[in-house]
Amino acid sequence: MELSIVLPTYNERKNIEVLIPRIEQSLKRHSLKAEIIVVDDDSPDSTGEAARKLNKKYHNVVVMVRTGIKGIASAWLDGYGIARGKYIATMDADLCHNPEDLVRMCRKLPEYDFVIGSRHMPGSGGMQKDKTFIQLLASRIARKISSLLIGLHFTDPTHSFRVFKRDVFYSVRGKVNSQGNYFLAEFLFYAVRAGYKVAEVPITYGKRGYGRTKLNVWKEGIRFLAKALKLFVRSRMMRR
Repeated sequence: MELSIVLPTYNERKNIEVLIPRIEQSLKRHSLKAEIIVVDDDSPDSTGEAARKLNKKYHNVVVMVRTGIKGIASAWLDGYGIARGKYIATMDADLCHNPEDLVRMCRKLPEYDFVIGSRHMPGSGGMQKDKTFIQLLASRIARKISSLLIGLHFTDPTHSFRVFKRDVFYSVRGKVNSQGNYFLAEFLFYAVRAGYKVAEVPITYGKRGYGRTKLNVWKEGIRFLAKALKLFVRSRMMRR
Protein backbone atom coordinates (compact mmCIF):
# COMPACT_ATOMS: atom_id res chain seq x y z
CA MET A 1 0.00 0.00 0.00
CA GLU A 2 1.45 3.34 -1.09
CA LEU A 3 -0.78 5.84 0.70
CA SER A 4 -3.32 5.92 3.53
CA ILE A 5 -5.73 8.88 3.58
CA VAL A 6 -7.36 9.50 6.97
CA LEU A 7 -10.72 11.30 7.07
CA PRO A 8 -12.13 12.04 10.56
CA THR A 9 -15.90 12.55 10.32
CA TYR A 10 -18.92 13.58 12.31
CA ASN A 11 -22.14 14.20 10.40
CA GLU A 12 -20.37 14.45 7.04
CA ARG A 13 -22.43 11.95 5.06
CA LYS A 14 -23.29 14.27 2.16
CA ASN A 15 -19.73 15.54 1.98
CA ILE A 16 -18.00 12.15 1.87
CA GLU A 17 -20.43 10.99 -0.80
CA VAL A 18 -18.84 13.69 -2.95
CA LEU A 19 -15.29 13.70 -1.57
CA ILE A 20 -14.46 10.00 -1.74
CA PRO A 21 -15.38 9.70 -5.45
CA ARG A 22 -13.24 12.79 -6.09
CA ILE A 23 -10.32 11.18 -4.28
CA GLU A 24 -10.80 7.95 -6.22
CA GLN A 25 -10.77 9.86 -9.52
CA SER A 26 -7.52 11.62 -8.62
CA LEU A 27 -5.90 8.37 -7.52
CA LYS A 28 -6.88 6.69 -10.77
CA ARG A 29 -5.76 9.67 -12.86
CA HIS A 30 -2.29 9.59 -11.33
CA SER A 31 -1.99 5.80 -10.97
CA LEU A 32 -1.73 5.94 -7.18
CA LYS A 33 -2.70 3.08 -4.90
CA ALA A 34 -4.28 4.15 -1.63
CA GLU A 35 -6.68 3.24 1.11
CA ILE A 36 -9.16 5.76 2.49
CA ILE A 37 -9.71 5.48 6.24
CA VAL A 38 -12.93 7.02 7.55
CA VAL A 39 -12.83 7.47 11.34
CA ASP A 40 -16.37 8.32 12.35
CA ASP A 41 -17.64 9.26 15.81
CA ASP A 42 -20.93 7.38 15.41
CA SER A 43 -22.56 10.16 13.37
CA PRO A 44 -26.36 10.43 13.69
CA ASP A 45 -26.55 11.07 9.94
CA SER A 46 -25.09 7.58 9.21
CA THR A 47 -21.79 8.80 7.79
CA GLY A 48 -20.25 5.43 8.64
CA GLU A 49 -22.90 3.54 6.71
CA ALA A 50 -22.39 5.81 3.70
CA ALA A 51 -18.66 5.08 3.85
CA ARG A 52 -19.33 1.33 3.91
CA LYS A 53 -21.50 1.65 0.81
CA LEU A 54 -18.68 3.50 -0.94
CA ASN A 55 -16.32 0.66 -0.04
CA LYS A 56 -18.60 -1.76 -1.88
CA LYS A 57 -17.97 0.29 -5.00
CA TYR A 58 -14.27 1.11 -4.60
CA HIS A 59 -13.00 -1.70 -2.30
CA ASN A 60 -10.40 0.50 -0.60
CA VAL A 61 -12.44 2.37 2.01
CA VAL A 62 -11.74 1.33 5.60
CA VAL A 63 -14.42 2.38 8.09
CA MET A 64 -13.87 2.78 11.83
CA VAL A 65 -16.99 3.82 13.76
CA ARG A 66 -16.18 4.81 17.33
CA THR A 67 -18.81 4.80 20.05
CA GLY A 68 -18.29 6.63 23.29
CA ILE A 69 -15.12 8.26 21.99
CA LYS A 70 -15.22 11.77 20.66
CA GLY A 71 -12.68 14.23 19.39
CA ILE A 72 -10.68 15.09 16.32
CA ALA A 73 -7.24 14.42 17.83
CA SER A 74 -8.03 10.86 18.91
CA ALA A 75 -9.68 10.27 15.53
CA TRP A 76 -6.45 11.21 13.76
CA LEU A 77 -4.41 8.98 16.07
CA ASP A 78 -6.75 6.02 15.62
CA GLY A 79 -6.65 6.47 11.86
CA TYR A 80 -2.87 6.67 11.81
CA GLY A 81 -2.70 3.57 13.99
CA ILE A 82 -4.46 1.33 11.47
CA ALA A 83 -2.91 2.88 8.36
CA ARG A 84 -1.06 0.41 6.16
CA GLY A 85 0.44 2.86 3.69
CA LYS A 86 4.06 3.89 3.46
CA TYR A 87 2.74 7.44 3.67
CA ILE A 88 -0.16 8.80 5.74
CA ALA A 89 -2.26 11.76 4.63
CA THR A 90 -5.02 13.67 6.37
CA MET A 91 -7.77 15.71 4.76
CA ASP A 92 -10.86 17.45 6.05
CA ALA A 93 -14.04 15.66 5.03
CA ASP A 94 -15.97 18.88 4.35
CA LEU A 95 -14.82 19.37 0.72
CA CYS A 96 -12.46 22.26 1.57
CA HIS A 97 -9.45 20.24 0.39
CA ASN A 98 -8.79 19.31 -3.24
CA PRO A 99 -7.47 15.78 -3.87
CA GLU A 100 -5.39 17.12 -6.76
CA ASP A 101 -3.46 19.22 -4.25
CA LEU A 102 -2.77 16.05 -2.27
CA VAL A 103 -1.19 14.52 -5.37
CA ARG A 104 1.12 17.55 -5.68
CA MET A 105 2.01 17.25 -2.00
CA CYS A 106 2.87 13.58 -2.44
CA ARG A 107 5.33 14.47 -5.19
CA LYS A 108 7.50 16.07 -2.50
CA LEU A 109 7.93 12.60 -1.01
CA PRO A 110 10.33 10.89 -0.46
CA GLU A 111 12.58 13.98 -0.73
CA TYR A 112 10.83 15.27 2.40
CA ASP A 113 9.45 13.36 5.36
CA PHE A 114 6.49 15.64 6.03
CA VAL A 115 4.55 17.92 3.67
CA ILE A 116 1.94 20.49 4.68
CA GLY A 117 -0.64 21.97 2.33
CA SER A 118 -0.41 25.70 2.99
CA ARG A 119 -3.28 28.17 2.67
CA HIS A 120 -0.92 31.13 3.10
CA MET A 121 2.02 30.61 0.74
CA PRO A 122 2.35 32.55 -2.51
CA GLY A 123 0.34 30.63 -5.07
CA SER A 124 -2.29 29.45 -2.60
CA GLY A 125 -5.88 30.57 -2.86
CA GLY A 126 -9.42 30.52 -1.57
CA MET A 127 -8.71 31.11 2.12
CA GLN A 128 -11.29 33.89 2.37
CA LYS A 129 -14.16 31.70 1.23
CA ASP A 130 -16.69 30.66 3.86
CA LYS A 131 -14.57 32.11 6.71
CA THR A 132 -15.67 34.75 9.20
CA PHE A 133 -13.39 37.56 10.31
CA ILE A 134 -13.00 35.87 13.70
CA GLN A 135 -11.95 32.58 12.09
CA LEU A 136 -9.38 34.32 9.88
CA LEU A 137 -8.04 36.29 12.85
CA ALA A 138 -7.82 33.13 14.98
CA SER A 139 -5.86 31.39 12.21
CA ARG A 140 -3.42 34.28 12.01
CA ILE A 141 -2.93 34.37 15.79
CA ALA A 142 -2.38 30.59 15.91
CA ARG A 143 0.36 30.91 13.30
CA LYS A 144 2.04 33.68 15.26
CA ILE A 145 1.87 31.70 18.50
CA SER A 146 3.30 28.62 16.78
CA SER A 147 6.20 30.67 15.47
CA LEU A 148 7.00 32.76 18.54
CA LEU A 149 6.43 30.25 21.33
CA ILE A 150 7.33 26.86 19.92
CA GLY A 151 9.53 27.73 16.95
CA LEU A 152 7.36 26.39 14.13
CA HIS A 153 8.42 28.79 11.38
CA PHE A 154 5.99 27.65 8.73
CA THR A 155 3.22 29.51 6.94
CA ASP A 156 0.49 27.05 8.01
CA PRO A 157 1.68 24.82 10.90
CA THR A 158 -1.83 24.12 12.21
CA HIS A 159 -3.36 22.99 8.93
CA SER A 160 -4.86 19.50 8.85
CA PHE A 161 -4.07 18.93 5.15
CA ARG A 162 -0.75 17.09 5.34
CA VAL A 163 1.08 13.94 4.33
CA PHE A 164 4.02 12.30 6.06
CA LYS A 165 6.01 9.09 6.20
CA ARG A 166 4.50 6.49 8.48
CA ASP A 167 7.79 6.41 10.41
CA VAL A 168 7.07 9.98 11.55
CA PHE A 169 3.92 8.80 13.31
CA TYR A 170 5.71 5.96 15.08
CA SER A 171 8.44 8.35 16.17
CA VAL A 172 6.17 10.96 17.79
CA ARG A 173 2.99 9.13 18.82
CA GLY A 174 4.07 8.58 22.42
CA LYS A 175 4.78 12.29 22.89
CA VAL A 176 1.63 13.87 21.48
CA ASN A 177 -1.26 14.15 23.93
CA SER A 178 -3.16 17.30 22.91
CA GLN A 179 -6.87 17.47 22.24
CA GLY A 180 -8.50 19.47 19.48
CA ASN A 181 -6.71 21.17 16.62
CA TYR A 182 -3.61 21.99 18.68
CA PHE A 183 -2.74 18.34 18.12
CA LEU A 184 -1.58 19.38 14.64
CA ALA A 185 0.97 21.88 15.93
CA GLU A 186 2.23 19.52 18.63
CA PHE A 187 2.59 16.65 16.15
CA LEU A 188 4.60 18.90 13.83
CA PHE A 189 6.69 20.21 16.74
CA TYR A 190 7.88 16.74 17.72
CA ALA A 191 8.46 15.74 14.09
CA VAL A 192 10.75 18.76 13.65
CA ARG A 193 12.45 17.97 16.96
CA ALA A 194 13.13 14.45 15.72
CA GLY A 195 14.94 15.84 12.69
CA TYR A 196 12.39 15.09 9.99
CA LYS A 197 12.49 17.30 6.89
CA VAL A 198 9.33 19.36 6.41
CA ALA A 199 8.10 21.16 3.28
CA GLU A 200 5.04 23.22 2.43
CA VAL A 201 3.07 23.27 -0.81
CA PRO A 202 0.57 26.01 -1.73
CA ILE A 203 -2.98 24.72 -2.01
CA THR A 204 -6.40 26.09 -2.84
CA TYR A 205 -8.70 26.08 0.17
CA GLY A 206 -12.29 25.65 -0.93
CA LYS A 207 -15.68 26.27 0.57
CA ARG A 208 -17.38 23.76 2.89
CA GLY A 209 -19.80 21.60 0.99
CA TYR A 210 -22.67 20.64 3.31
CA GLY A 211 -23.36 21.24 6.98
CA ARG A 212 -21.67 23.51 9.48
CA THR A 213 -18.21 23.50 11.03
CA LYS A 214 -17.82 21.87 14.45
CA LEU A 215 -14.95 24.18 15.40
CA ASN A 216 -15.54 26.41 18.41
CA VAL A 217 -13.09 29.24 17.75
CA TRP A 218 -13.03 30.63 21.30
CA LYS A 219 -12.73 27.25 23.02
CA GLU A 220 -10.03 26.08 20.64
CA GLY A 221 -8.21 29.41 20.93
CA ILE A 222 -7.94 29.22 24.72
CA ARG A 223 -6.89 25.58 24.55
CA PHE A 224 -4.34 26.39 21.84
CA LEU A 225 -2.70 29.16 23.87
CA ALA A 226 -2.55 27.04 27.03
CA LYS A 227 -0.99 24.11 25.19
CA ALA A 228 1.46 26.35 23.34
CA LEU A 229 2.67 27.86 26.61
CA LYS A 230 3.07 24.40 28.12
CA LEU A 231 5.02 23.20 25.09
CA PHE A 232 7.15 26.36 25.18
CA VAL A 233 8.18 25.60 28.77
CA ARG A 234 8.84 21.97 27.88
CA SER A 235 10.98 22.93 24.88
CA ARG A 236 13.06 25.27 27.07
CA MET A 237 13.64 22.46 29.54
CA MET A 238 14.66 20.13 26.71
CA ARG A 239 17.44 22.55 25.74
CA ARG A 240 19.05 22.43 29.17
